[in-house]
Amino acid sequence: MTTNRNLRFLLATGLYLALAILWTLPVWVGGGRLLGVGLGYGVGDPIQRAWSTAWTPFAISHGINPFYTTFLHAPLGLNYMWPAPDVAFNLLAWPVTALLGVESGFNAQIVIGIVASALGFYMLALRWTSRWWLAVLGGAMFGFSPYVVSEVVMGHSYLMEMMAIPVIALALDEMLLRQSWSPRRVGFLLGGAVTVQLVTSEELLLDVFIVVVLGVTLLALLNLDEVPKRFGYVTRCILWSGLLAPVFVGLLGFQLLGPNALHGNVFDGSAWTAPPVTFFLPNSYQLLTTSSSSYLTWRSFAGLPELSTYIGLPVIAMMLIAITRWRSKQLAWLSAMILVSICLAMGGMLIAAHFISLSLLFSDIPVRFSAITDLLVVLMVVFVADYGLSAWRWPMRFLLCLIVASWLPALAVPFSSPSVPKWFSDGVHLRSSNSVVLVLPYAFSPQTDIAMLWQAESGMRFRMPEGYFTGESLAVDSYHDKGALPFIKELMSLDAGSLKNKSHAILERSAHQYFRDTGVRYVVIGPSAHERVQLQVIRSLLRVRGREVAGVFLFNVGA
Repeated sequence: MTTNRNLRFLLATGLYLALAILWTLPVWVGGGRLLGVGLGYGVGDPIQRAWSTAWTPFAISHGINPFYTTFLHAPLGLNYMWPAPDVAFNLLAWPVTALLGVESGFNAQIVIGIVASALGFYMLALRWTSRWWLAVLGGAMFGFSPYVVSEVVMGHSYLMEMMAIPVIALALDEMLLRQSWSPRRVGFLLGGAVTVQLVTSEELLLDVFIVVVLGVTLLALLNLDEVPKRFGYVTRCILWSGLLAPVFVGLLGFQLLGPNALHGNVFDGSAWTAPPVTFFLPNSYQLLTTSSSSYLTWRSFAGLPELSTYIGLPVIAMMLIAITRWRSKQLAWLSAMILVSICLAMGGMLIAAHFISLSLLFSDIPVRFSAITDLLVVLMVVFVADYGLSAWRWPMRFLLCLIVASWLPALAVPFSSPSVPKWFSDGVHLRSSNSVVLVLPYAFSPQTDIAMLWQAESGMRFRMPEGYFTGESLAVDSYHDKGALPFIKELMSLDAGSLKNKSHAILERSAHQYFRDTGVRYVVIGPSAHERVQLQVIRSLLRVRGREVAGVFLFNVGA
């Protein structure tokens, strides 16, 4: 029996892997390609996440704390718990990163994320259906769900790696409903999955926590007579999971109380709420859509590209048919929680945050609750189909086919092709290793973070006094003396090809203040649309022409 179960698991893994590679094939047939196109106005987030793919193996292999880096924003550094360290999946992609480079490692990480998410749901679905093929189908739907596809397009590897979420659901299913495993096994599974999710994306972990609290409350209200009977087992499971609490609390404490912790509203999530129409109409990330439907959903999101909330009319039809024809507490709970998660994706949590004045919730992006919505929707599809295939065989098959077809992702998976100058890809040759190098374009936004990819491709041979990550604006004043700010603002404006028109004397003093504060020894100007303007300013401030070498201009500060 165990052999048969393991064989089926391997078959499911092989199927998901084949589908993931097939869908992402364009990035494997040509070199120098990154999955995703960021925010639609620059490579942006895929580069930030590719840097993370390179950072974790580098840090661990050199005995450095992977949750803190001085290779960005040198010399003070960056508390890397804030931008989502994604340690577990960075390590899984390490062999590909080491053999084929950072870009291939990042692409492999997304493939691994798809497969792992699908397998996590597959294991959960086996508990809700006796049909193996239906569990496999559910895993494929979750692994290629509208939410996952949207985050792949954005290059958000840490947000689409969701294996831990269905595993948390599996542990809760066992702890609250079935109670057939030992409390120790359930506790370790729950605690381990929560910890993995913390170092992957704590934003999604917060979303999971909110939905779990609401879901457990509703479950208890629907089954008040069962609460006393199950309370003891639940308590023992939680106590066993608490053995992993020191790891969880330690990581969270390092983030909130450690060096360079951020304070205040890290991100304004109010702009990222889901309009109702986006749940019904397919967008450009689905295979079966129309130009008018894609345009309408894009416009309803005010041009924002995180189109992750699509559910589809076939799914809604299945839920309505099942509710009207079949009285079931499980179905009632699933349907209610789907509606709750939809309300949260539409900004319901922002209303609660306003009343309880909790700034952390204002930083939570509402549309990302659709990760939980998709899990609940696919679980409902598996649950209803398992019953419906016996009672309404052919109508259910037809409806299931419609649902699968409506969720098929667009075949043209987007990718970007950032160029890496030879000076970086050949390994960077400087007189001293780990020198602080100011690289232009100055990395401070999604449009200008190409220098982070160059640094990663060099094998982290140098540190940078710059770097793009969410919440940077909260910390930039603490990184630099006020005297250096005019030069920093000039660097930012140079990325747009403009000048702040500060007097040369003020700018020169500010630049040298910045170089002293950060320990910059070299300035490197890479290829960009505004390379000539950047050269003009740097040559004027350093009063040297620099030298052109392997596709970049190199300046020795103080030479």
